[in-house]
Amino acid sequence: MTAVVDEIRALDPAERIERLHAVDAEIRRLEAEAAVLVARIGDDRAFRARGHLTIAGFLRAELRWSHVQVTARRRLARLVEQVPSVIEHLAAGAIGVAQAHAFGRAAANPRCGDQLGEHVEVLLEHARVLPHQDFMVSLMRWEQLADSDGAHRNAEANHDSRRLGVSFHDGVGRIDGRCGAMD
Repeated sequence: MTAVVDEIRALDPAERIERLHAVDAEIRRLEAEAAVLVARIGDDRAFRARGHLTIAGFLRAELRWSHVQVTARRRLARLVEQVPSVIEHLAAGAIGVAQAHAFGRAAANPRCGDQLGEHVEVLLEHARVLPHQDFMVSLMRWEQLADSDGAHRNAEANHDSRRLGVSFHDGVGRIDGRCGAMD
């Protein structure tokens, strides 16, 4: 590592910036490649030959990935088949790793993830041109629109099944009820 530090210290400021751009482009390409590899290893179950029961167990054991990394990369791997244009944009460096993982999270939404492919081009444009935080707002807004009643479905059911009962037996009062979070 000392050699890398010395090498970077020897660069002038403009060269450091250029180098950082090159490193970031390679990170994006490698993340896309990792997604394809995880998808293929999961599909062909090659991890079983190494004694693992699941792809997640394989990734945690052999690569020492955290639970968060495993979840994010498995979601990204699902995009290889579901919405391949996200992986293509990541590999080309057109979108960042964080944006690609946000697409993976949106695609994993059980209530609206299957609709992502229908709207991916608009969302990819947002990922390409907007700052990360603004893109995240755009993606979250898409999820809200695509799943207009999903997140509130449970709250609505809880509201519909509200009840309250008061009973007295042998001089003892009892209150029994069920209500929504706001009640």
